[in-house]
Amino acid sequence: MSAIYILIVFVPSVFVVLLSKLMFRHRITMKEWCIQAGSVFVSTLLMWMILIVGGSTWAYDTEVLNGYVTSKAPVQVTCEHEHQCGETCWKDDKGKRHCKPKYCKDHAYDIDWDVRTTVGTSTIRRVDKRGLIEPPRFTQAKIGEPAANTGMGRNYMLIDPDHFHTSETIMEKYKGMLPSYPDIVDYYRINRVINDTQQDYSWINTYLNDQLRLLGKAKQLNIVVVITKNPYDYYTAIRQHWSGTKRNDVQLYYGVDADGNITWFKADSFADGQSNNVMLDMLRTPTLQAKLTPAVVEEQVGIIKDKFVRLENEQLAYLKEQWSPSIGFIVFLTLFNLIITCGITFVFWKEDAGEFEFIKRNAH
Repeated sequence: MSAIYILIVFVPSVFVVLLSKLMFRHRITMKEWCIQAGSVFVSTLLMWMILIVGGSTWAYDTEVLNGYVTSKAPVQVTCEHEHQCGETCWKDDKGKRHCKPKYCKDHAYDIDWDVRTTVGTSTIRRVDKRGLIEPPRFTQAKIGEPAANTGMGRNYMLIDPDHFHTSETIMEKYKGMLPSYPDIVDYYRINRVINDTQQDYSWINTYLNDQLRLLGKAKQLNIVVVITKNPYDYYTAIRQHWSGTKRNDVQLYYGVDADGNITWFKADSFADGQSNNVMLDMLRTPTLQAKLTPAVVEEQVGIIKDKFVRLENEQLAYLKEQWSPSIGFIVFLTLFNLIITCGITFVFWKEDAGEFEFIKRNAH
């Protein structure tokens, strides 16, 4: 498929090269024309590389990695602060003196306050210049507490941007109301529960973070919960807003009334539930005619712990062949290639035009 697009980019530039030779055959030599042709091939190769990189970029996504704090310690590091402590001078061949300032470290060392987790290391911000005073946030860190970090990986589901679309009417209905996907805050903490009701469900976040301390690595798993007073179409709007689920996600959506009764429920996982359809069906059972209670959440987490299987990315690699660049992207590459070609043609024409005027003046 990419061969077709590259031809679209290539052909107009080839046409310009042929036309330039035809129109300026007395001013553009065969050598210059060959250079033009070679430049077209090189620039088109560059456009092809941009096209490939553009396709690959679509397939990258973030995901939340879950673990726990393993240790914390102050670490001596090279001092970051310098002052001018002299200069180095020399004379050049003409005897002119030159000087270059010399800098020295202010201190023998600085201190970083590092909190190490199973998903990375966080350096707590210093409260003084050198880091000699222990930051309160470092003091708060506890060995074994839940920790999260952001990872990167390929998500081939993103190649088709229309896959997650719902109706424009639904998106307009919830315009300005859709939440962002949960992000890491306070170095390594996360609130994975989104709640637009008046009821307090913060206990779900505490429970899930504790469960995912070990499950996150053992099952390569992340869980996100959305609790809403809105009807089911709210799920479809968020699905488009978030471009589906992350590769290691299980997303749990609860529609609840003012009394905490579950009015509707939806569970979702990566790639429309491939390899996890049985689990997704089982997750619905505890919510039937039930309130959103710790017992319901604990039963569902037990099901996820037992049944969740992370879908191997290679199983979706075939989707790479379905990627196609936008018309605007192709037009941009084509015009960019044309600009390069026309620029080279103009340089050769201007150079020969200058030589022609020079010869003409000397002839008189």
